[in-house]
Order: sequence, then C-alpha cells, then structure tokens
Amino acid sequence: MSHDAEMRREQDYITTLYQHLDMRREDITRRLTAVRQNSVGGHHQNRSERDAFASHYEDTLLSLRSAEDGLCFGRLDTTDDQALYIGRIGLVDKHRHQLLLDWRAPASEPFYRATALEPEGFSRRRHISTRNRTVINLEDEILDFSALNSEKRLHLQGEGALLAALSSPRTGQMHDIVATIQAEQNQIIRRGLSGVVVVQGGPGTGKTAVALHRGAYLLYQYRRRIATSGLLLIGPSRAFMRYIERVLPSLGETGAVALSVGQLFPGVDTALRDTPMAARVKGDLRMKDVLARAIRNYQRVPANAETLRVGKNTVTLTPFMVKDAARYARNKAREHNAARLPFVTRLLRLLAESMLTHKISWEESPETKEAQIADLVSQLRSARDVKYAINMCWLPLTPQGVLEALLSKPAKLFPAADGLLSLTEMAAISRPRGTPWVVEDIPLLDEIAELIGTTELQNQDPSTGNHEYAESVLEMTGMTDFISSEALARRHDTHTAEATLSEHAAHDRTWVYGHVVVDEAQDLSAMQVRMILRRTASNSATFVGDLAQSAEFAPDNSWEKLLSPHVGNRYSVDHLHVSYRTPAPIMQLATHFLSQFSPDTPVPISARKTGTPPELISAANHEELLEGAVKVLIQAQERYDDGTIAVIADSRRIEQIAERLADTPSIAHADYVIGGSETNHKIILLTPSEAKGLEFDCVVVVEPTDFLAAP
Repeated sequence: MSHDAEMRREQDYITTLYQHLDMRREDITRRLTAVRQNSVGGHHQNRSERDAFASHYEDTLLSLRSAEDGLCFGRLDTTDDQALYIGRIGLVDKHRHQLLLDWRAPASEPFYRATALEPEGFSRRRHISTRNRTVINLEDEILDFSALNSEKRLHLQGEGALLAALSSPRTGQMHDIVATIQAEQNQIIRRGLSGVVVVQGGPGTGKTAVALHRGAYLLYQYRRRIATSGLLLIGPSRAFMRYIERVLPSLGETGAVALSVGQLFPGVDTALRDTPMAARVKGDLRMKDVLARAIRNYQRVPANAETLRVGKNTVTLTPFMVKDAARYARNKAREHNAARLPFVTRLLRLLAESMLTHKISWEESPETKEAQIADLVSQLRSARDVKYAINMCWLPLTPQGVLEALLSKPAKLFPAADGLLSLTEMAAISRPRGTPWVVEDIPLLDEIAELIGTTELQNQDPSTGNHEYAESVLEMTGMTDFISSEALARRHDTHTAEATLSEHAAHDRTWVYGHVVVDEAQDLSAMQVRMILRRTASNSATFVGDLAQSAEFAPDNSWEKLLSPHVGNRYSVDHLHVSYRTPAPIMQLATHFLSQFSPDTPVPISARKTGTPPELISAANHEELLEGAVKVLIQAQERYDDGTIAVIADSRRIEQIAERLADTPSIAHADYVIGGSETNHKIILLTPSEAKGLEFDCVVVVEPTDFLAAP
C-alpha cells in the first residue's frame, strides 16, 4: 500500500472515530438539557439527585470536548494482523464493539511498554499525528519484524513522533504527553494507588507530565475507590498551576482540585514569600510544638480564687474547679474548641453545686437537687462575670487570630517558643500586627486549625461506623499524630450533593483526598509535608521533584530526610534518567554548576543534542544591565517567532526591566507580562521561584549574582 493510500486509510478511521465522538456529545447534551428542564418540586432529595446527574453530565461533556484535539494518537498491530487504536478516551459503536481504547486501559499498556526485545505479541506500533481532525503524519516502530507481512514491510512510515513533539514551540500552557509516553515514564504512571511514590528526575525528564498522567491513570483505574474523595494537585505557584491546568481535562479528567501551596488553607490565597531565615524556622517541625504550646496557653488556670456576681448572689471560682473542668474537657476531646463545650458544662455545674452547698437539706431528693442545679446553671450561663471568667480560662479560638497574636506579640511567642526556638529564631518570625499572610504561614494556620478544631465534635457519636472506619485507617497508616479519628470521621460525613466534589473539597480544609500529587516537592518544608499528608489519610500520594533544584540546595538533601519524619520507610523512589525536553547545551550548563555543589548527583541524559543555552546578562552598572537585557530580548523576538521567552531576574529588577521594555519601540507593543498567574504570553518576566517547573523556548537570566546575594 502506498504512503498516500496508508494516510487515506487512517484518515477514514479517524473520521469514523470523530463521528462517534460527535454522536456521544449530542447524546450527553440531550440528557443534560432534559435534566435541567426536569421539574423536581421542593423535595430536597429530588433536587440533590437532579443536581448530581447534571454535574455528572457536565463533567462528561467537558471530558468529551477536551478529547477533540488528538482524539486518536496510536495504533498497535498484533502478530495475527489485528489493529488496536489508542486514544484519549474509549469509544464503542452501537453494538458495543471497541473502536478506540482509552490510553489508561490495561489493554493499551503495551503501546507504551512493548519493545523489540519483548514485543508482547505485537508486530508494529504506529504513532498517528493529527491537526484538528486531519491526519498529518504517521510513524511506525517495528516490534516484531518477522510478523510483518511484505506489504507492511514496504510501506513503513516514520519521522520521529517523540522528537517532533519535543521540538515544538512552547505556548505558555503545558501539553499532555499521552502520545509519546516512554517506557520508564509509563512504569511510574501505572504504579498502584497505595503508598507514597517519589519521582526524582532532572530538568526535562517529564516529572510533571508523569505526575499528571499518573493522576489521570489513578482516577481511571481506581475510580470506585477515589471517586468520592477526589484528586488534589499541588504546585509551587499560581503561574505553575495555570501552566498545567489543561492537562487533566485533555486526558478526560475534570474533577481534580488544583491548588498552589499558598492556597491550601481556605480563605487565604497568597503568593508572598517570607525571608529565608523566617521560612526555615516556620518550616521546622519544632513549630508544631510551639503552636501546641501556644494554644495550651489559652487554657488558663487563675492563680487565686475569684468572686463572681450572679444576679443578687455571688459564687467563688477556685483554681481547683478550673483544673477539674479542664481535665474533664481534655478527656472528652483533644481539640481546643471542641473541648470548650465540655469544659464550660463541667465548670458551670461545679459552680452551681458550690452555690447549693449550704442551701439543700439532707432530706431533699436527688431529683430536687438536679432541678435546682439546672436552674442555677441557667442563671450562671447568662451572668456577665461568669461568661467573662470562663472566656479568660478557655477562650474560643480561630487559626488566624492565634497566629496573628503569636507572631506579633512577644508575650505570646516567648512562652510558647521558650526552649524550642532560639531568641534569634523568635526574632526572625516576629512581625508587626496586620502583616499580610505569606506562603510559609499556610501550614501554621493549618496546624492551628487541626489543634483547635471546631465546636461540632460534640455532635459526633464515637460509636458510628465512620468513627470506627477512621480509627482503623489511622491505626493502619500510623498517622494519629497528624489527624484525630473524630476529625477524619467528621470529614467523611460532610459531603453533600448540592456541590460538586471539587467545589466542596476546595473549600473544605478537612477534606481527605483519595490521592495527592505534589510537584516541585524538593522545596517543601517539613511543616508543608505534614500539612499535605494530612489531606490523604491513607498516605496515597505522589511527590515529584529534583533534589538538585532545591531552592536551598545542600549536599545532604534526600527524600528520606524530607519524608521519613512523617511516613517512616513507607515510600519508594523512582528515577527518571532521560531529559526529553531540555537540550544538551542547557544540560551542560546545569551540569557544570551542579558538579561544583554535588558531584555525586546523577545528571540525566539529554535526548535533544541541539538547542540554545540561556542568555546570561551581567554588567558593571545598572544602566548597562538594562540596555543589555533589552538588546537580547529584541534579538530573541526575531529568533523565536512562535515560541515563548522568559526573563528571569531578581524581584527588585523586574519592574525596572518592564519599564524599560515599555519605552522600547520594537517591544512596547509586544505581548509581555510580569509574573503572576499568567504564562500564555510571548515574553514573561519572572523571579527564579516563579519560574519553577515552567518551560520556555528562550531564557534570559539578568544578573544571576543577584540570586546569590538575595537575603
């Protein structure tokens, strides 16, 4: 068969697939319309069922629309001349015959795994490239030459699907690699759900793509187990989350929650960073003890007895009463706010019994005594002196209030941190009241919220099935230090049909996800890891990163050092050895610097032998530096018509460079932006931390010595 005939044959099949995709979309659209128009009356359950169906159809429709680009990208030929087509989603005809296999289905795995040494019963692997709905290229890989008939041998196709994908211009949005997943990547993607999987890989090895495809695979393969709990994606910055936001929908998954580390505490959204010294202190596990002590300090015992007015009478509050009530409360609940109710209840009864001591004769019945106590408790509860005294002993708390006071008031910080932090460390994290929240505050707020809890605990029946399930999960995973079984049980009781899973989970700090994927994990602090693992009680997580790219690189950095304090040895590390996206000239530069700091750190092999190293701009004075940067950008604009250009500079220089660009005629009207969450621009100005995990066609680094001198 000629090349043109082969292209036509594949085009005919691809056209058929798109026809079935269109029919599927039309069917789901009709169902969604019918559900929306359905009148269910005022019954709560009926409305919930309608909303659940509507949400399901909306997600399905979004998945079908996202499959439009590159619907089918591969084909496997068996040795008995059968063809299996591989794509983003699965499609069947009206007779339930499989037309297209989902790339995550077990039957599709040989497309990524089979080799000439182990063909697994297949003779050929074909990569199909399309633009819109048109086949534009075919590439064949021979798995078993002896099994190919003579016609196939004469008309093998090929250009290099992987290298063609790697050399395509960056667009400011990450694309999936589902058509070009390599064997070592596929092995990690298809690992099981349980345990913590660490993916270690150098620049360009596809760590992020592997993590996202692994998330999509787990949602497909273990849907029954994690459909009601969902998937959480965590990245280092808003820009990074914007960069990856289209990948999962393009793979057929729409329900994942994607948050940066500065967004993990509902109600706080920050990209601001603390000073390096403050960040180190706040990220240290000692802070959990500091915070626990700070909260315990809100549970006060008065030094002396206090006389409280109750209407026309008085009652004496003694230190013994407060201690007794506190012991009682802590036996009922370990969370501060949750324990407040039993504390108040016990203390009011002790005060009431004290008032009755000299008023009840021995002849009165227990029923009479209890009735009088109940009446006195009611009076005590409304007495101003009593309410003030109780609040002084056990004040209800909020995470923001506790942390704000701790960091801005030495009288709060010193008692909590004495013996745990040095005076220098205390000074590093101290700040004026009203200072905006920073990323490093997020795990502290989360820790406080876990310690103080809510007042809902009294409504949780410890005998419920959810509580028993929570106890077994925590015992099995060894995570009792992270989260209480009562809180875990309560989390599983809170799901409602009125909101989609992703909407509900994103606004619920206590939500427990079926799996968590964390990118750029090498930069996480111990407190951030603790916060993240709290969101997956079964320890089902994927951590992705490169220790050599740590913001505070140290030769003794290791995944064991980062994870073992939290999960012991319950994790595994997989390595990616080939850099598919990073050209050899850039890898050579990275290797040069890495060898000076950590000569034992393995460097990935670059699959792309050609490319342009980053432009390093340095000058004797500020004016020359700006002129040099603008000159290089003008040249880069001409050289990279279809690609993206990044300017990496210290935050103090970003605004100055942007002002100079605005005054440069050849760039003034160009598409450029300063950092933030926008990456889909021709030129983007970023700090090194904002550039984490992103890819560009051209990189201009302005005065790299600034990064070393930064405080």
